Order: sequence, then structure tokens, then C-alpha cells
Amino acid sequence: FIQNLPHFELMLCLLLFFSMFVEANTTVLASVILITNNFLSPGLIIFLVVVGAFAEQYFLFWLGGHLTKSDSLVAYTNKVVSRYDRHFTDKTFRSLLVSKFIYGLHRIVLLRCGMLKINFSHFTKATLKSTGIWLLVMFILGYGLSISYKALLVLLKYGEIALLVIVAIFLMSQYYISKNLRNDL
Repeated sequence: FIQNLPHFELMLCLLLFFSMFVEANTTVLASVILITNNFLSPGLIIFLVVVGAFAEQYFLFWLGGHLTKSDSLVAYTNKVVSRYDRHFTDKTFRSLLVSKFIYGLHRIVLLRCGMLKINFSHFTKATLKSTGIWLLVMFILGYGLSISYKALLVLLKYGEIALLVIVAIFLMSQYYISKNLRNDL
């Protein structure tokens, strides 16, 4: 039904792109699962996920560079990650890669890299490598989950039948017990 809505693909593309800014891990996993189950066309979706991932990186880096000291976001970022400033400037790639796999930390690290005015070309090299590795890991994980989902569907079919049999037995026993109790009364 949803796929037949007008402008469905356009809405889905916009949703995928902007959801990379909100919850990238879930977006990538869901996209891969939908692609492997033939709900979405792979070319466009992979393109949007990759572009969305890099757009998020550069936007947050840019935003970090344009924050003023009076912003509350600056105070929070300083409080959480300022003690790692040297690591961010000296080992940017490692910092970005590790932060991508720690929930809630990645965006703060990107803001902090922008606040530290890390050289843009240095940041670009680090973000291209770290985001590429992260996307590869997430695509492999999503593919593995989709294969598990397909295998699980076969088991769920049998589980549904077993549940139906259990419910039928319960209803029949309830019927016979209530019938025998009414006859005894």
C-alpha cells in the first residue's frame, strides 16, 4: 500500500537522507535489510546513505567551527570531550573511527573537531577513511541481519502454526471444561 502512494520514492529518499543526521546506524541497517529483501532499489539508496553520512560529517564539522563560546553546546562539548583535544588533532582518523561505534559520542567529536579548527584537508582524509570503514562494517552487519531475518521467517512460520495449535487446544479445552461444569450444575 505504502509503495503505491504518490511520490513514495521521493519521500523515502528524503527520509533516508535526513535520517542519517538523526540516527545513522539504524538508517544504514534498515536500508540494507530493505535492499536485500528487494523492497528498495540498491543504487539510489546506497548513494543517499553514503551522501547523507558525509553530509552529516561536514555539517557538524562546519557547525563546530562556527559556534561561539557563549553557546550551551560549546559548554557541553567542552565538558564531555575537551580532555581528548590532543588526540583529536593528532589522531583524527582514529578518533573519528572509534567515535562512530560509540553511541552518542560521534556528533560531539565532530563538533569538537570543528571547534578545534582542525585543518580541513586533514579532516577530509580522516573522515573519508573512517566513514568508509564504518559504512562497510554497517553494510556487512545489515546484510548479515537480513540473511538471519530470512532464515528466521522460515522458523516463524512453524512458530505461528505451533501458536495456532496451542490457542486451538486452549479454546477447545476451555469449551469442554465449561460444558462439563454446566452439565454438573
